[in-house]
Amino acid sequence: PTYTNAFDLEYLKRWEKVTLTTSAYYNYSTGVFQFITLETGDFVEIENPDDPDNPVFVPIQVRTPINLATDTRYGMEFTTIYVPKRNWRFTLNFNVFNQQLRGDYTYTNSQEEEITQVFDADNLAWFTRFSAKIPLPGKVDFQANLFYRGPTENAQSLNKGILSTNLAFSKDVIKDKATLSLNVSDLFNSRKRRSETRTDNVFTYSEFQWRERQITLSFLYRFNQKKNQRNGNRRGNGNGEDFEFEGS
Repeated sequence: PTYTNAFDLEYLKRWEKVTLTTSAYYNYSTGVFQFITLETGDFVEIENPDDPDNPVFVPIQVRTPINLATDTRYGMEFTTIYVPKRNWRFTLNFNVFNQQLRGDYTYTNSQEEEITQVFDADNLAWFTRFSAKIPLPGKVDFQANLFYRGPTENAQSLNKGILSTNLAFSKDVIKDKATLSLNVSDLFNSRKRRSETRTDNVFTYSEFQWRERQITLSFLYRFNQKKNQRNGNRRGNGNGEDFEFEGS
């Protein structure tokens, strides 16, 4: 387990159409979970297309999770909610924090060599969310959700920024007994983890994507149930922006 001491000071202010929330926070965690890349000391032989008589020997690496480090974070968060009129709602959230990772790891490779790696890293990280919910002509409800996480860096890897955009349209039909919905998940097909990792002998670029862009059309019909008794069945989209990637 990871243990965290967390302190937060928050300020909330409401106006007629605007709500503003700000907070400052400090977290100190021990035994923080991290993915690290280790060179095993072994090599694999692969074919050299430019010179078939001279193969290339590539170091074998292992990527593994460990409870590596202590993590000190302090930052600020801002959230603004704007409701200009009934059934209209805009929400903007911005979070920025400084992260200090401290930890080292010792292991023995296949050559019986004891290797100690230092994984100290200082990083300024940030992410933002924006959502909008508005009615369109023809009694169509529209919702958009956008999430962007800025690039992050640790002792071995640089993780590039990630953008995710979801859209949803819905309309009640058949005298409000049914709802027709169209959802678009990851509109720009950009919800990918792209990272660069460097060890003593190897530079690696990797790209990982949970799922490509999805478009879903659904039809919901309510038997013996009024519109206001649906208990939130109509959702903006089926995939939230709070996704997690290995080692993030």
